[in-house]
Amino acid sequence: MPAIEFIHPVDRDRLCAGGCEPTPLSERRLDQITMQLHAAHSVAEVFAELVEHLAPDLPFDRLGLALLTADGTRVVSRRVYSSHPTVLWGPGTSAPLLGSSLEPLLREGAIRIIHDLCAYQQLRPSSVPTHRLIEEGMRSSLTIPLYDGKTPLGFLFATSGTPHAYTPQHVAVAAVLAPTLGHALAEALERELDIGPRGQANPTPALPKGCLAMMSDQGPRPG
Repeated sequence: MPAIEFIHPVDRDRLCAGGCEPTPLSERRLDQITMQLHAAHSVAEVFAELVEHLAPDLPFDRLGLALLTADGTRVVSRRVYSSHPTVLWGPGTSAPLLGSSLEPLLREGAIRIIHDLCAYQQLRPSSVPTHRLIEEGMRSSLTIPLYDGKTPLGFLFATSGTPHAYTPQHVAVAAVLAPTLGHALAEALERELDIGPRGQANPTPALPKGCLAMMSDQGPRPG
């Protein structure tokens, strides 16, 4: 098995080659998650819903949300959940999009599985995020580009401490959930622009245990 694999949403039919369903989420389950995400009023709440409800369908030891800056040139970590005690690549860290391995994912709408982060690091030894994730104890990852319609927003990163944790079935789950998640994030970002009656930004809700957030939740609006 290669260290890395790219799967385009338009190629979901071939995900069944291993015997899985192309859309493993039931309609009822998808409706439930959709309602939970759209009921959230901020990026913090959307992320908290993911941490609480996503694991049965898409396992993770670490979940990260990164959004594009307003000019679309950088990717900024906004939220991180980890079941491990050490987080080295946390909220507030950023990296240029241009020339990164994330750029073609966003351009082509491809979902990426890294089956073995240690093997992948040998292919891209200059990748600082990969090095940090390995130091955190992570061994495989699933990267999901996010959009509001055709507008790029950023990425969701599901990461596991076990090599080869992600399968084509998990990619199918991600492909089904990504449009809903992207739209919910776009709505939450718009709400975060609202200012309260006393001129204060809407308060950030409490996060689940293990979640880290940027010091300010009023981050740049992706464009």
